[in-house]
Amino acid sequence: GFSVKQYLQMEGAAAARPILQLEGGLPLFSEIPLGKGRVFLLQTALTLEATDLPLNALFAPFFYEAAQRAAAG
Repeated sequence: GFSVKQYLQMEGAAAARPILQLEGGLPLFSEIPLGKGRVFLLQTALTLEATDLPLNALFAPFFYEAAQRAAAG
């Protein structure tokens, strides 16, 4: 697992679809439809002060898959 020490609260994105959630159900990584495309939102900074997610073995494959998904439309 990984820990998140700093979380950025997002409001007003009812159309957001959580892809990765924290324990307790808070969305950490979401997909938001925008026009003909989509936006991906990570609700923490990628610093070691905010999260140890970048040290997790699944970090690179997860974001690579997200980029592939975004490129596929």
